[in-house]
Amino acid sequence: MHFDFFTFLIYSPRGSSENAAKSRRLLGACKNGNPDFSRILAGQIIENNESSFFDNSVLVPIPRSTRLLRELYFPLTSLLKH
Repeated sequence: MHFDFFTFLIYSPRGSSENAAKSRRLLGACKNGNPDFSRILAGQIIENNESSFFDNSVLVPIPRSTRLLRELYFPLTSLLKH
């Protein structure tokens, strides 16, 4: 099986520069479901002519830093069942 991937932002958990601090603020906006984050990110992807990557694609969010709880919805599990 082959999966293409797309990376647009870089996260810097330990850096002390302004860019590192900005990356942590963006991470917080993403994890908190801030609609402005999604809107601005989509606009930046379009502006940089990268939107063709998403033609015929499905985006599946996969949390990595939290343990899974049985009562939580996990998109990948749902997809694998079908």
